[in-house]
Amino acid sequence: MGYLDPEYLNTSTLSQKSDVYSFGVLLMELISGEKAVCFNRPQTDKYLVTHLESALKENRLSDVLDRRVVNEENRWQMYEAALLALKCVKVKGEERPDMRQVAAELQGLRASGQYGSSLSESGFEIQESY
Repeated sequence: MGYLDPEYLNTSTLSQKSDVYSFGVLLMELISGEKAVCFNRPQTDKYLVTHLESALKENRLSDVLDRRVVNEENRWQMYEAALLALKCVKVKGEERPDMRQVAAELQGLRASGQYGSSLSESGFEIQESY
């Protein structure tokens, strides 16, 4: 799978939402420092998408984020970016944001000094500090 939209595997049709999926994977690579496909991870987490999804479900997202990138000043911004990436890689294309929405969220993260709004909505809690 890697960067390839799962809907493409079923329909053989690429769409704008396919680009959103690929961008979500790229964003995951940037914030985790890991490759889209890694055979050194357990089979269930071979793909970065499933690796981050399971980390979020198990409340261990901070374990997956690249410590070379995340620091105290940008921690919430990186968590929000991870949540945005997860929105981008939803299996169904219609559940993904469009690129305008993605760009607006990224601009909002860049401009805002208050992070964590969607984190609190997701039920995700940060239990450790850097």
